[in-house]
Amino acid sequence: SAATTVYQGESYTLSEALVAANAGGYSASDWSCSGGGLSGDTLTINADAVGSTITCTITNTALPASLAVEKTPSVTSFDAPGQTITYDYVLTNTGGATLFPPYSVTDDKIAVTCPTTPTSLAANASVTCTATYVTTQADVDAGEITNLATGSALDGAGTEITSDEVKATVTATQTAGISLEKS
Repeated sequence: SAATTVYQGESYTLSEALVAANAGGYSASDWSCSGGGLSGDTLTINADAVGSTITCTITNTALPASLAVEKTPSVTSFDAPGQTITYDYVLTNTGGATLFPPYSVTDDKIAVTCPTTPTSLAANASVTCTATYVTTQADVDAGEITNLATGSALDGAGTEITSDEVKATVTATQTAGISLEKS
Protein backbone atom coordinates (compact mmCIF):
# COMPACT_ATOMS: atom_id res chain seq x y z
CA SER A 1 0.00 0.00 0.00
CA ALA A 2 1.47 3.37 -0.99
CA ALA A 3 0.16 6.93 -1.18
CA THR A 4 1.29 9.63 -3.58
CA THR A 5 0.20 13.16 -4.47
CA VAL A 6 -1.53 13.28 -7.85
CA TYR A 7 -2.68 16.12 -10.06
CA GLN A 8 -5.78 16.72 -12.16
CA GLY A 9 -5.39 15.81 -15.83
CA GLU A 10 -2.29 13.69 -15.22
CA SER A 11 -2.07 9.97 -16.00
CA TYR A 12 -0.37 7.46 -13.72
CA THR A 13 0.69 3.89 -14.51
CA LEU A 14 -0.18 1.46 -11.74
CA SER A 15 2.10 -1.44 -10.88
CA GLU A 16 2.88 -3.82 -8.07
CA ALA A 17 6.05 -5.45 -6.82
CA LEU A 18 6.05 -9.02 -5.57
CA VAL A 19 8.72 -10.68 -3.47
CA ALA A 20 11.04 -12.45 -5.92
CA ALA A 21 10.38 -15.92 -4.47
CA ASN A 22 6.63 -15.49 -5.04
CA ALA A 23 6.69 -13.60 -8.34
CA GLY A 24 5.89 -16.68 -10.41
CA GLY A 25 3.28 -18.07 -8.07
CA TYR A 26 0.41 -15.62 -8.49
CA SER A 27 -2.12 -14.52 -11.06
CA ALA A 28 -3.20 -10.88 -10.78
CA SER A 29 -6.70 -9.56 -11.46
CA ASP A 30 -7.31 -6.27 -13.27
CA TRP A 31 -6.88 -3.04 -11.32
CA SER A 32 -9.98 -1.56 -9.71
CA CYS A 33 -10.07 2.10 -8.64
CA SER A 34 -12.67 4.06 -6.63
CA GLY A 35 -12.24 7.25 -8.67
CA GLY A 36 -10.58 8.73 -11.74
CA GLY A 37 -10.61 7.18 -15.19
CA LEU A 38 -9.01 3.73 -15.39
CA SER A 39 -7.92 2.14 -18.64
CA GLY A 40 -5.90 -1.07 -18.17
CA ASP A 41 -3.19 -0.12 -15.71
CA THR A 42 -3.32 3.63 -16.44
CA LEU A 43 -5.24 5.92 -14.08
CA THR A 44 -6.17 9.45 -15.22
CA ILE A 45 -7.24 11.95 -12.56
CA ASN A 46 -10.46 13.65 -13.74
CA ALA A 47 -11.81 17.02 -12.51
CA ASP A 48 -14.52 15.25 -10.49
CA ALA A 49 -11.84 13.37 -8.55
CA VAL A 50 -9.98 16.49 -7.32
CA GLY A 51 -9.84 16.51 -3.52
CA SER A 52 -11.08 12.91 -3.29
CA THR A 53 -9.27 9.88 -2.05
CA ILE A 54 -8.80 7.36 -4.82
CA THR A 55 -8.11 3.81 -3.79
CA CYS A 56 -6.84 1.28 -6.33
CA THR A 57 -6.64 -2.45 -5.66
CA ILE A 58 -5.51 -5.59 -7.39
CA THR A 59 -6.15 -9.12 -6.18
CA ASN A 60 -3.46 -11.77 -6.45
CA THR A 61 -4.62 -15.37 -6.58
CA ALA A 62 -2.10 -18.05 -5.67
CA LEU A 63 -1.41 -20.46 -8.52
CA PRO A 64 -1.21 -24.13 -7.58
CA ALA A 65 2.19 -25.76 -7.39
CA SER A 66 2.41 -29.10 -9.17
CA LEU A 67 5.19 -31.45 -10.25
CA ALA A 68 5.24 -34.47 -12.58
CA VAL A 69 7.95 -37.08 -13.03
CA GLU A 70 8.49 -39.18 -16.15
CA LYS A 71 10.77 -42.19 -15.73
CA THR A 72 12.43 -43.70 -18.80
CA PRO A 73 14.78 -46.72 -18.81
CA SER A 74 17.54 -46.89 -21.43
CA VAL A 75 16.36 -50.35 -22.57
CA THR A 76 13.04 -52.18 -22.66
CA SER A 77 14.49 -55.62 -21.97
CA PHE A 78 17.56 -57.48 -20.66
CA ASP A 79 18.67 -61.12 -20.83
CA ALA A 80 21.43 -61.67 -18.29
CA PRO A 81 22.76 -60.56 -14.94
CA GLY A 82 25.36 -57.77 -14.99
CA GLN A 83 23.69 -55.59 -17.62
CA THR A 84 23.49 -51.85 -16.84
CA ILE A 85 20.21 -50.01 -17.21
CA THR A 86 20.26 -46.20 -17.05
CA TYR A 87 17.11 -44.40 -15.93
CA ASP A 88 16.25 -40.78 -16.75
CA TYR A 89 13.74 -39.04 -14.50
CA VAL A 90 12.38 -35.81 -15.99
CA LEU A 91 10.84 -33.55 -13.33
CA THR A 92 8.46 -31.04 -14.96
CA ASN A 93 6.78 -28.09 -13.27
CA THR A 94 3.15 -28.70 -14.28
CA GLY A 95 1.71 -25.95 -12.05
CA GLY A 96 1.68 -22.19 -12.18
CA ALA A 97 4.04 -21.50 -9.26
CA THR A 98 7.81 -21.44 -9.71
CA LEU A 99 9.60 -24.37 -8.04
CA PHE A 100 13.06 -24.44 -6.45
CA PRO A 101 15.79 -26.94 -5.51
CA PRO A 102 16.65 -29.22 -3.99
CA TYR A 103 15.21 -31.40 -6.74
CA SER A 104 14.99 -35.05 -5.75
CA VAL A 105 13.65 -38.40 -6.86
CA THR A 106 12.91 -41.30 -4.54
CA ASP A 107 13.05 -44.69 -6.26
CA ASP A 108 12.24 -47.92 -4.42
CA LYS A 109 15.20 -49.80 -5.95
CA ILE A 110 18.05 -47.36 -6.68
CA ALA A 111 19.63 -44.08 -5.60
CA VAL A 112 18.90 -41.19 -7.96
CA THR A 113 21.14 -38.18 -8.60
CA CYS A 114 19.58 -34.79 -9.37
CA PRO A 115 21.36 -31.56 -10.36
CA THR A 116 21.33 -28.47 -8.14
CA THR A 117 20.63 -26.24 -11.16
CA PRO A 118 18.64 -24.59 -12.53
CA THR A 119 18.04 -22.33 -9.54
CA SER A 120 14.32 -22.30 -10.32
CA LEU A 121 11.78 -24.12 -12.50
CA ALA A 122 9.18 -21.87 -14.10
CA ALA A 123 5.89 -23.35 -15.29
CA ASN A 124 6.49 -26.09 -17.90
CA ALA A 125 10.26 -26.11 -17.30
CA SER A 126 12.00 -29.37 -16.44
CA VAL A 127 15.16 -30.85 -14.97
CA THR A 128 16.57 -34.36 -15.56
CA CYS A 129 17.82 -36.69 -12.82
CA THR A 130 19.60 -40.02 -13.47
CA ALA A 131 20.32 -43.41 -11.95
CA THR A 132 21.91 -46.68 -13.03
CA TYR A 133 20.97 -50.22 -12.09
CA VAL A 134 22.91 -53.45 -12.72
CA THR A 135 20.73 -56.49 -13.32
CA THR A 136 21.01 -59.57 -11.11
CA GLN A 137 20.23 -63.26 -11.57
CA ALA A 138 17.21 -62.71 -9.30
CA ASP A 139 15.95 -60.09 -11.81
CA VAL A 140 16.34 -62.57 -14.69
CA ASP A 141 14.55 -65.27 -12.66
CA ALA A 142 11.73 -62.83 -11.76
CA GLY A 143 11.19 -62.02 -15.44
CA GLU A 144 11.23 -58.26 -14.98
CA ILE A 145 12.43 -55.28 -12.99
CA THR A 146 9.64 -53.00 -11.83
CA ASN A 147 10.38 -49.96 -9.73
CA LEU A 148 8.42 -46.99 -8.45
CA ALA A 149 9.49 -43.36 -8.19
CA THR A 150 8.27 -39.96 -7.01
CA GLY A 151 9.87 -36.56 -7.58
CA SER A 152 9.95 -33.47 -5.38
CA ALA A 153 10.96 -29.80 -5.33
CA LEU A 154 10.13 -26.77 -3.17
CA ASP A 155 7.65 -23.98 -3.78
CA GLY A 156 8.42 -20.32 -2.99
CA ALA A 157 7.40 -20.77 0.65
CA GLY A 158 9.75 -23.75 1.09
CA THR A 159 6.96 -26.34 1.09
CA GLU A 160 7.86 -29.66 -0.52
CA ILE A 161 5.83 -30.39 -3.66
CA THR A 162 5.71 -34.10 -4.53
CA SER A 163 4.72 -35.73 -7.82
CA ASP A 164 2.42 -38.67 -8.25
CA GLU A 165 4.15 -42.06 -8.21
CA VAL A 166 5.27 -43.51 -11.55
CA LYS A 167 6.26 -47.07 -12.47
CA ALA A 168 8.73 -48.41 -15.02
CA THR A 169 9.12 -52.06 -15.99
CA VAL A 170 12.00 -53.61 -17.91
CA THR A 171 11.31 -57.17 -19.06
CA ALA A 172 13.76 -60.06 -18.84
CA THR A 173 14.13 -62.18 -21.97
CA GLN A 174 14.36 -65.69 -20.58
CA THR A 175 15.67 -68.64 -22.52
CA ALA A 176 14.79 -72.06 -21.17
CA GLY A 177 17.60 -74.55 -21.17
CA ILE A 178 18.99 -77.60 -19.51
CA SER A 179 22.41 -79.14 -19.61
CA LEU A 180 23.40 -82.69 -18.81
CA GLU A 181 26.81 -84.04 -18.02
CA LYS A 182 27.62 -87.68 -18.32
CA SER A 183 30.16 -89.03 -15.95
